[in-house]
Amino acid sequence: MMFCTKNNDFNELLKTMIPLVLSQLSLMGMNVMDATMSGHAGPVDLAGVSMGASLFMPVTASFTGILAASTPMIAQLLGRRRKQDIPHVVRTGMALGMLLTALFAFLTIRFEDTSILDFIKYAVKYFFVEQQEYRWKI
Repeated sequence: MMFCTKNNDFNELLKTMIPLVLSQLSLMGMNVMDATMSGHAGPVDLAGVSMGASLFMPVTASFTGILAASTPMIAQLLGRRRKQDIPHVVRTGMALGMLLTALFAFLTIRFEDTSILDFIKYAVKYFFVEQQEYRWKI
């Protein structure tokens, strides 16, 4: 069989790919379960959870992508026998992740008893939950 040889690149790709796919599926599954459970509480709660999940998902995906991208970089450094450069790659990945977290935290800071996320929640309620009506006047 073609996929059973020890030196096959496809087997190595599968070994690397499976943990990444499982982490992405678990993150998406968490959002599905949040939406399913909040849907029983009501439409406003469902809208709030959906907006929160859609705001948090890019942050999580970015942080996961940055850390996943550092893995082959570390492997290349190990292959070149440049172990002294590995801490720089790890620190850079962690700094980028913290920067994204700080950006998300900035969105939740309150200015005069309202945050940016509160504004988004009000906008969702106004545009999607409450009945909208427009009458054309001629």
